Amino acid sequence: MTATTTPERLTARSTRPRRPLRARSALPVAAGTALITAHGALYGNWLVDDAAITFAYARSVTEGAGPVLQPGAAPTEGYSNPAWLAVLALGRLVGLFDRGAVLGLPDHVLFPKAVAVLCCAGVLLACHTAARRVFRRPGLVTLAFGAVLAVVPSFVIWTFSGLENPLYALVTCWLAVVLFLGVRDDRLLSRRVAVLVGALAALAALTRPDGLVYAGAYPLLVLVTLRRAGSAVAARSVALSVVAFLVPFGAYVAWRRVEFGRWLSLPATAKSQEPPDLARFTRVGELVQYTGAPAVLVLAVCVGVVLARGCVLRSGLVALLVPFGLSMVAFAVLAEDWMGQLRFATPVWVLGALVSVFAAARVLGRGTARRRVVLSAVLTAALLPTAAQFTAAAQGFRTAPTVPLCAVADQFGRGFNGWRWSTWPGWPNPGSPTSGTPTTWPGSATTRSTGSNRRSSTRTATGRRRPASSRTRGSRRTTT
Repeated sequence: MTATTTPERLTARSTRPRRPLRARSALPVAAGTALITAHGALYGNWLVDDAAITFAYARSVTEGAGPVLQPGAAPTEGYSNPAWLAVLALGRLVGLFDRGAVLGLPDHVLFPKAVAVLCCAGVLLACHTAARRVFRRPGLVTLAFGAVLAVVPSFVIWTFSGLENPLYALVTCWLAVVLFLGVRDDRLLSRRVAVLVGALAALAALTRPDGLVYAGAYPLLVLVTLRRAGSAVAARSVALSVVAFLVPFGAYVAWRRVEFGRWLSLPATAKSQEPPDLARFTRVGELVQYTGAPAVLVLAVCVGVVLARGCVLRSGLVALLVPFGLSMVAFAVLAEDWMGQLRFATPVWVLGALVSVFAAARVLGRGTARRRVVLSAVLTAALLPTAAQFTAAAQGFRTAPTVPLCAVADQFGRGFNGWRWSTWPGWPNPGSPTSGTPTTWPGSATTRSTGSNRRSSTRTATGRRRPASSRTRGSRRTTT
């Protein structure tokens, strides 16, 4: 009787927690995503003006005009984020992007912000997947990770800017977590891990040009954890990862050469990125200054304590530090960006938060209650200046955001409409309240059926509405 009833009891016990476990996993991910989204909502419908460049290319590609900024123009690669372009093009093909409005909100605002929310949820899911391997309460660790990202203005601003930053954050975070799990499960040299990391590195390079640096994550980590007995297996795994990177990335570079006659994208050429020198690496100090030196010092001590001890997190933390170090290298070597708020530091915030939260959670989880209280007090005191600095940065950006997309559309759209109205009678009067987009564009056979009262508007970070009297076919700028 015991032999027959015991398996039934074990089966019942193993099946009962499945649904609550999923709920416990989903709750911290949803809560952390909500915190990030709530911060992003403070900036309203703001999208940065450079986002319109990729928007224009997405429209041209999906309408069959090819990779051009405007229909009829010569093919030029005025974008540097082909993976993000593919996301926008897919959204337009299924009718979710650049098709109208949803509940009064233009879908060219709603769709990229909705994708940003999904990417943030994916980032938190990656954190939770890793935390479940080393912590008893992974939900609290995931929630803390989401809270840290939610208070970093640089991360939130550029995640909801309409640019490729959320996709970049998602890809780099999962790349780091795959390395973490490979080390923790002692499967770093497996084919699956090697191919997956190589593919994620290729996706990162196709999302942003500086994502190319993550192609070195797998070889570097294998070199750090290399054992003499497994050198031949390690070499084969590294070669496999490199091939997994080169196939998709090399295919796109070959297409670029055939289509545009260039090896580099136009934005990369226009920025005249010079080879890095040692002086450029001092730009890491900008990250420390933005975060706050006390917080960086305390968190660095926590990381050092974990690495000095032989705990279960040590090897995994080393795996996270490799892509984190590469993210800081990528930030340092890039030319300074005019848009402010450290636009190129998105992977630094994600990977840095992952390393810091894991290390702090491990240090706080060890020792007596008195020691935990002392460490918590020290950490809180170190984070207070950072909180004040982040608050000032968020308020300053909300008051004076980087050039909004709607401002450019309004400025150039009104001027173009005014000129066209004076030279072509069929163009609607920009001063008329019933003016809209003409059914036939001058100089082309493209026909559109649009309402005469159709107007779109976007809300800036300060809450003001800026009417966009016409939808521009693109932007005159070619750099991102």
